Amino acid sequence: MRRKNGRILKIILSLCLFMSFLTGCAKKADGPLIYAEKISADEIQTGDRLAIVGDTCGRTFAGYPRSFGIETAIVRRETIGEKQVLTYIADDAQILTAEKTEKGLLFRCDLGYVGTSQGARDMDYQPEITDGCYWTQQGNGKLRTLTKKEDGSDLEVYLGYFSKSDGFSGYTIREEGVEPDSEPFSFFRITDAWDKRDLYTEDYWLKMYQTSDVHGFIAFDDGLDWQLRMARNAYTINQARSRTGTKRNDTVLLLDGGDVFQGSLFSSLLGWEPLSAVYDVMEYDAVAIGNHEFDKGLRYVMDPDGTMMGYTRNGEFHENHIPYVTCNLYQNGKKIEGLREYVILDKTAVNNKGEELPVRIGVIGFAEDYQGSVSPEQFIDLGYEIREDYDYAMSLAAKLKKEDGCDAVVLLCHGDSGRIANNLREGCEIDLVLGGHLHKLQDGETSWGLKYASPGNKSDSITNADFIFTKKDGKAALKTMANVHASYITNNKAKETLYDTPENRKTMDDAVYVIGNDYLVLLSNMLNIRIGYITTEAKRYEYLPNGGMSSTSAGNWFASMYQRAGGAEIGLCNVGGIRQDYLIPEGEDRRYINAGDVYTMFTFDDPIMVFEITYEELLTAFRYTAMTAGHGLLARMVGIDCYFRREKEGDMGEVYAIVTKDGEVIYDHGVWLDGWKDKKVTVAMPSYSAVSDRVATDGTHNPYTAWAETNRVISKDISSVDAVMKVLMDEAEEKNGLLEIDTTAHLLDMDYIPAAQ
Repeated sequence: MRRKNGRILKIILSLCLFMSFLTGCAKKADGPLIYAEKISADEIQTGDRLAIVGDTCGRTFAGYPRSFGIETAIVRRETIGEKQVLTYIADDAQILTAEKTEKGLLFRCDLGYVGTSQGARDMDYQPEITDGCYWTQQGNGKLRTLTKKEDGSDLEVYLGYFSKSDGFSGYTIREEGVEPDSEPFSFFRITDAWDKRDLYTEDYWLKMYQTSDVHGFIAFDDGLDWQLRMARNAYTINQARSRTGTKRNDTVLLLDGGDVFQGSLFSSLLGWEPLSAVYDVMEYDAVAIGNHEFDKGLRYVMDPDGTMMGYTRNGEFHENHIPYVTCNLYQNGKKIEGLREYVILDKTAVNNKGEELPVRIGVIGFAEDYQGSVSPEQFIDLGYEIREDYDYAMSLAAKLKKEDGCDAVVLLCHGDSGRIANNLREGCEIDLVLGGHLHKLQDGETSWGLKYASPGNKSDSITNADFIFTKKDGKAALKTMANVHASYITNNKAKETLYDTPENRKTMDDAVYVIGNDYLVLLSNMLNIRIGYITTEAKRYEYLPNGGMSSTSAGNWFASMYQRAGGAEIGLCNVGGIRQDYLIPEGEDRRYINAGDVYTMFTFDDPIMVFEITYEELLTAFRYTAMTAGHGLLARMVGIDCYFRREKEGDMGEVYAIVTKDGEVIYDHGVWLDGWKDKKVTVAMPSYSAVSDRVATDGTHNPYTAWAETNRVISKDISSVDAVMKVLMDEAEEKNGLLEIDTTAHLLDMDYIPAAQ
């Protein structure tokens, strides 16, 4: 009898193991589903489906590329027993299929093969197999591919996840064996459980889209042609609104995270009207208030009733009823009159059978403390303040659900969506956090499962999310948030579909196209005046040799324009004041600069301030510049060289040396050259850099803010647009049209320079 029971037990155990094999996961009782298991590179076989995951970041490839690498999607990595597994993989993750060849491993997905194009190191999904698509394992979590430079020599490219840019890209190896800010990764083999995950086929869907930091870019001039970005985004949104057969706004939630204005010619020269018209036609549900809504004063862009300003089209005035929402903005200690803390939106979720379910969505506005990104005269001086009161936001969410019958609540923020989400508490009634301000794609979830996302800027991307509802007792119940991610519409060849051609018009919204084109014609008539040309590209974030992360060609160019326009010896510029790159079109040897470019460069028309200070005071300013707080305000510089070093982020920078533009070392390791310490020097910069005080971790302030109230200021009201226009025209006349760009680093992040001889 005992032997018979033993046979039965063995049969039961065998059946359990067999069923476990069929489901593709080793699920413990009440344990998580295992969607992937870690394997070594040597274990990879042809046909394996893989997720490539950074070893500390919890990220894998997303289903969309970026201009300098591949975007990331979130995964949850756990250890069960002795095995590392993935128990969550975001819906926007790109699962790769492996192919083992004599030349190396190929990783394929529906977008192409992971690799590089000839002579390039950045990752992309290549439509066809190139040499740069074959990968070999180098040990220590490194994958290497070989591609060819233009001279025919080999270019070694290693794959890595880069924490600062939050993306997978390639790098050429350095002596220490790894690129800074990159990390190794592991392979995870997908199990059958991934295919059998809940696909929500019986549930009700409500689609959500979000933009943020549009900055006036209805269309974008890339130096070759205008990209009609908002018309394309509007088409995508209206396709979703039409999924029931007729266009219905109640089946889509459309939001914006703020910074609607300031950055392009549309808003700089034509005010709020072009953007108000486009947002009205696109029928946004709510907009958060960003820092750039204060550039000309909040009342410049917001009606007294808390909605976007009205506009005139074809001689007819239109009211705009789109509400602004922000719950934590105050003026003189009180809430802003007319400004809503939240809105409640009645929407309709639809299942695959076309059946409908009414849902109520609460949208709460929230702002990260961005006062350091607003000119004091439009913010602090007027009594505005932001209180990052997360408890209050959570209490509003609880009210919306328990008292107002909301089925889901969104926190719509102008700020870092990940930081804000993680500052909330587990168990709060907020179901999704949407952000902005960072100007980069972001998505993820907190340790307790609250999802968050943010798009990029200048209409280059859009955030997507799906509210999945079930019906309980005839009412909606939120089941999950799915497909939460942002994606670019401007990647690689995708930008070709944004130009104004008859074929491209098929995937652009007619109403937004007409509005944008009308304003484009108006702008072209105003600004199509050629000044000169550049033969060197002005790039914002491609750092010059020896400059660390301080000097760029665009930074030098802008600082030079401030210097010359202010008639100063030194020119400075803040990093964020440079809004775009100025690139030479492919196949051309130059890019022409017109009046419109100047207005785009100096879109805020921030007055130029000129200081006269001593070189000893300049040294004090350089020490602040070397700190994290001051770097963004003052790091772009021409007219003098400063050598410094930071031991670690946030620390006071040790200034080693100051060298004049003629190469004379006037300060060397604490010693001044005779006569220079008290000598006067003139410094020109945008007033924003001078009056913005970002306090360092040790309490150090921007010294220019104190000097701005003294007689050290010798000029403070030079119009940047007018002055720079004249500077460039004079240069073009002198040099037969050529506008030169300095490509030498002037703020040098160095370990050591020799003492003066």
